[in-house]
Amino acid sequence: MKRLIRYFSLFVMLAVLASCKKVTNGLNVSPNNPTDATINLLLNGIQVASIVSYEGNNARVAGIFSGAFTGSDRQYTSLNNYNTTASDYNEGWDFLYTNVIAQCYLVEAKALATNNKTILGIAQVMRAQALGLAADLWGDVPFKQVGNPDQFAQPKFDKQEDVYAGVQVLLDAAIINLSANLGASPGAKDIFYGGNNQQWIAAANTLKARFYLHTRGYANAIMYANQGIPNAAGDMLAKHGGTYQLDMNLYNSFVDQDRGGYLTGASAFAPALLQTRGETVRLNALYKDAPGNNAVLNVEGFFGPSASFPLVTYSENQLILAESNAKQSNPVAALAALNAHRGYLNTIYGGYVDLMSADLNEILKERYITFIGQIEQFNDVRRTKNALGISPTVNTTTVLPQRFLYPQNELNTNPNTPPVRVGDLFKPTPVNDTPY
Repeated sequence: MKRLIRYFSLFVMLAVLASCKKVTNGLNVSPNNPTDATINLLLNGIQVASIVSYEGNNARVAGIFSGAFTGSDRQYTSLNNYNTTASDYNEGWDFLYTNVIAQCYLVEAKALATNNKTILGIAQVMRAQALGLAADLWGDVPFKQVGNPDQFAQPKFDKQEDVYAGVQVLLDAAIINLSANLGASPGAKDIFYGGNNQQWIAAANTLKARFYLHTRGYANAIMYANQGIPNAAGDMLAKHGGTYQLDMNLYNSFVDQDRGGYLTGASAFAPALLQTRGETVRLNALYKDAPGNNAVLNVEGFFGPSASFPLVTYSENQLILAESNAKQSNPVAALAALNAHRGYLNTIYGGYVDLMSADLNEILKERYITFIGQIEQFNDVRRTKNALGISPTVNTTTVLPQRFLYPQNELNTNPNTPPVRVGDLFKPTPVNDTPY
């Protein structure tokens, strides 16, 4: 939506303008019409743009589809009733491919030209993260022919499983480059880790574990999670300052400033689950007047104006270990990972003690609650075949939404885009169309 683009207008404008070819060789260039940007500024712009992809409309729609939120007004009521069209997904797709993935290629080219393997590795992690998200939400997506618009103006769509495999290779390359520790650090222009190579390597390993979990590669998920984010100090966070249309938490901007009443928690599954589990403190941090018809997002708590938003975290890493070990019939390791996560929760909310035992269902409930507001919750609901038994919001279907529709903009301009058919919203992506 337009407010999100305004929110990041300066950074995204610079990133997009940097994609233009410099044709003014040796001429004076107006400062009001830049044709290039420094590598650090480009990197910064990509990171800011990525926050929109993970915290903006994609996350809100995913939350409605997975029962964390309720669409309560205007077009969000339609989404809540699963009345959606291809045009609803234009913004999310365009922002992800244009302002994140395409710009990563520019940064990588600049980094290669100067042998800056640190920035090269960072850009590769972000590109892999974004391409993995595209595969998560849409299934088959452009991958191999992306990044070369002169040769592939209308890129072909690669199979979802091939995209995930390519993402793993890209993350491997990123880890190798980051391990070389070669090239000037981006410093503060890296808003996630300040150019800390080791933290980027750990995040890359957690992302590898995430995508192996998505493809049911549990042994690999365990291996890479064991090399992943080691504590909450290594979390990749979207940090916010609370100023409207500048650096405010995107949920807060939407709910409290831009579209009040559109997105609530009214009668949603998530607050009811929290109440059933007796987790009052965490419930109140996420929602007000919940559960029930008056439930709203807590814009003074988790969705506060300056509240950081989780992108890749220690908690996710531990919960990957918990679920993967449970699926590998290793209950001792699964319980240890779950309790490590609960120990972290105790430092925030209090009242969490080690469990003496826990089954897979308990782990999935904890993942569901932990990922409220994050797209990873929607990923879990689909790949586990709705193991928690979330009821659809309408009685015309027994199935929750399974994917985002291919966007109308892509359908209009790229003949390789698979057609959108009636019922596609409820058709699992290829990787999720397998037993859990």
